[in-house]
Amino acid sequence: MNKTLGCVWDDAEDGALAMARDEATLEALQDGAGLDFLLRAHRWATPTVTLGRAQAVPPELLADAREAGVRIARRPTGGGWLLHLPGDLALTFAVRGPLGPGDLRTAARRTAQGIAAGLTACGAPALVFGGMAQPASRAEVCFMRADRDEVLVGETKVAGVALARFGRSALVQSALPLVSATPELRAFAGRWDPKRDEAAAASASPDHRALWSAAAAELSRLLRAEAREWAWPEADAARALELLASKYARDEFTVSGRI
Repeated sequence: MNKTLGCVWDDAEDGALAMARDEATLEALQDGAGLDFLLRAHRWATPTVTLGRAQAVPPELLADAREAGVRIARRPTGGGWLLHLPGDLALTFAVRGPLGPGDLRTAARRTAQGIAAGLTACGAPALVFGGMAQPASRAEVCFMRADRDEVLVGETKVAGVALARFGRSALVQSALPLVSATPELRAFAGRWDPKRDEAAAASASPDHRALWSAAAAELSRLLRAEAREWAWPEADAARALELLASKYARDEFTVSGRI
């Protein structure tokens, strides 16, 4: 193995900080972190809805989120909106370019394969969906249906995968709903992310660390890359805070949903 996969487990994060750190992982690779790939895990400090990077947002969603105490953050990747709760898990996979034809889609598939292996190791036999959603366009709500290279347990989508190209590199963000909505958030979740509790139930409450370890091991195998622990260098941690302040720390949205 002459390639390297850096692996970092971060604490529970505010949604805006999580998005800033995800983008900063790509910059760390591009700036010469000595790695070919980075895999980052984090949980959520507060209930948060993340939005696809170009997604229009109904004003009713914003109003309901404010009333329910749910924060809003925009992802650097695409896809539909979804609700994250404390106890859920997020995995982010960054690939240092240059990317060849099909490499962006391959990055998404590898991420999904790692997650499927992690869930299966934790007692929830999972597979990667190889078809296309019908209709082919993605739903406004991420968990309404599975699309290519997302993760299923039985017929239930349990992990969404969103991706983006940044210059010559790739970023894949994946969300795993692992806990049901609390009574206080049940009405909000039922209206705006009605399939997330089904996904959490199908995932069978896996141990976060065991899932993470199995996913990282499978990704290392698929990439033929040596996995090793990675810690945030001071400069990259500072860059994440810069991205937070300049791009992601926005509390208010316009009616169109654009930041």
